[in-house]
Amino acid sequence: MKPGHPVLAAGLVFFGSLLVVALIFSIWANQQALDTDSWVKTSDKVLEDPAVQVELAQYITDELFDSIEIDGVTRADLPAGLRDLRDISPEGLRREAPVEVLKALNAPQFRQIWSESNRTAHASLMRDLDGSGNLAAQDGKVTLDLNPIVTSMSTQLGFDNSVTAQIPPDVARLTVAEDSQVDTARDAVRITRPPRGC
Repeated sequence: MKPGHPVLAAGLVFFGSLLVVALIFSIWANQQALDTDSWVKTSDKVLEDPAVQVELAQYITDELFDSIEIDGVTRADLPAGLRDLRDISPEGLRREAPVEVLKALNAPQFRQIWSESNRTAHASLMRDLDGSGNLAAQDGKVTLDLNPIVTSMSTQLGFDNSVTAQIPPDVARLTVAEDSQVDTARDAVRITRPPRGC
């Protein structure tokens, strides 16, 4: 995860740590942390936190502008939603565009993408904990793929499809749990869950 977004980073690290702690307590874990629907509901509540929304808006803005060419842009080059910003320099866009991104984050389509991204991340983790997945391909980490939010936000802001197409598929992948946390969770599941076939 890139530095510079402490609230978002802290929130997600806490979220991942909560999973590890929960897995140690089997009853709670089976009802909450090990249940994908419960995980998604919790992640939706995290997104309701205004501080998280602000940090997420800045993160999405940075990921977007890191992916497209914004040096030397004029107001005519910008989509209508960004032309009225006071400062359209690269630094100004990064500073002022998050306000527009924040407005859009409350739209149902972005809430849905957030939920689906968390569902995918948790399902991947559970497959690995059950022995049927392969988190090794992700360096053992649980990641939250927010690329769909970045690309959709590019379109929402009014950027042309040719601009949105510049965004690489590996942009905006947030680490929810580090490999050491995943190892702890895996060990806890082995202890708290009976062997298959019992």
